[in-house]
Formats: sequence, C-alpha cells, structure tokens
Amino acid sequence: MKLTTKSRYGVRMLLGLAIFADDGVISVRSASRHLQLSTKYIESICLALKKNHFIESVRGINGGYRLAMKPEDISIYNVITSMETYDSLAPRHVYPDLLARVTFRELWYKVDSDIKDYLSNISIADLIEMNGGLEEIKKHNWYKSYFDIV
Repeated sequence: MKLTTKSRYGVRMLLGLAIFADDGVISVRSASRHLQLSTKYIESICLALKKNHFIESVRGINGGYRLAMKPEDISIYNVITSMETYDSLAPRHVYPDLLARVTFRELWYKVDSDIKDYLSNISIADLIEMNGGLEEIKKHNWYKSYFDIV
C-alpha cells in the first residue's frame, strides 16, 4: 500500500472534522492554514473525500465541510484506498523467476495483507480514543485555534 501525502492529509482532515463535529463546519481556508497546505490542494482532498461520501459540503458565507458519516464508520483503510490509485505494497504482475515469485508471495503479500487488516480495523473514532477521547483533545486549544469553527 502506497501512502501519499493526499491520503495522510485526508485522514487528518477527517480527524479534525470528527473532533469538532458538534462545533460547526470547517472551511477550506482554515484547514489550509492548519495543515499548511494550499487551498487548492485542500480542495482536491475534500473533493475526493466528498466523492467517497466521507464528508459533505455546506454552502454559503459560513460554508465549509462536515462529516457525512459517523467517525466509527470511517476506516483508515477505506480513506486511504479512496485517495490512492494503488492498494498494494508491490505491483501484482507475473514475476520472471521463482525467487521473485516466492519473495513476493511469501513476504510482501503477507505484509500487505497484515497492513490492510490493521488499517481496516481502525476508525477515525478509534484514533480519537487512542489520544484520550474528545474531551481530552478539546482541552488543548492549539487544535481549535487553527480551525476557525464556524
């Protein structure tokens, strides 16, 4: 499984939206400032997340994005595969020799399978709980100061 910045920032965007789900929507501008990315790149991430029904947009002067699903229903694996073109550590093609085939099948296929299983069983809600839960996270205003909660 190849992890690009797009999938990593996609997970971070969903995490921010989950943490402040009760506080309103998060604008592209504030997410851009927090993640230190261009608004164009944030928009492309949000477009992919919206296309895959993880988030929904709210139009208007106080518009932005919010979760379209419950955090516990969003697996990290599903987010990554929605953002990436490849879902395997190594390409699956015919290897010319026995050594290459055995190495791929016995090693990389197993590693790839273990990673998929692990990430499939971790949700956005699990990430929040791993960090002490919503109450603990919200005690630290550093996060809220970057996201302009509308």
